[in-house]
Amino acid sequence: MGYAEFRAASDLQESQGGPNGWLEHRRSERRLTLKTGRLVVENDAYSLECAILNVSDHGACLLVPLGAVTGDRFTLLIDRSDEARLCTVAWREGSRIGVSYD
Repeated sequence: MGYAEFRAASDLQESQGGPNGWLEHRRSERRLTLKTGRLVVENDAYSLECAILNVSDHGACLLVPLGAVTGDRFTLLIDRSDEARLCTVAWREGSRIGVSYD
């Protein structure tokens, strides 16, 4: 399967239910991006680098190292900006994490 076919299948899956077959209920359109950031777990116990794959007004899709422990709530600091968002994990799929902003 080439990239175009893979992308079309992924888009179809997401329009029909997203990861793990649940229905999409986004309140705003997501925008593809490729930014970097850092997840800071509660109480500043530790932080970990991430890639930000897409964003919306209410959440984001993050790529973290496979096996990384993030907990269900953390602060997302976006590199080269003053943006810091308190996040709650909505779903996990491999090294991808979907978050909603609190």
